[in-house]
Amino acid sequence: MPLLTIEQAATELQLDPGWLDRWLRKNPDCYIPAGRKKRFDADDIVRIKQRLREGQRCSRSTLQGKTGRRRTGASGAPTSESVLTSLAALTNDPSLLPSATRSKERLSGKSGSRLSLVKT
Repeated sequence: MPLLTIEQAATELQLDPGWLDRWLRKNPDCYIPAGRKKRFDADDIVRIKQRLREGQRCSRSTLQGKTGRRRTGASGAPTSESVLTSLAALTNDPSLLPSATRSKERLSGKSGSRLSLVKT
């Protein structure tokens, strides 16, 4: 069997060439280095198939019989107001409020004009 390129090996293994290249970084003994390129013989293809099977078998065995437990709990602290909302409350300046709050105030008639807040 002639040596295969990574694209040909990926086709033989029915894998994406990029995925295979990344996987080979963790498995450098599964190819023949040829400068900066990787070449594959029949033994390398068999070795890759075996490693992929072993990896699948391991991940399946660790998942069997275990159920995930939902993580729940109280948060550390209540959510604080935004800095601008706090500043608007301290300065009585409604222009600093979020737009939704200003809109609600305009509809309810609670908002004064900005000129009325300026001291003369």
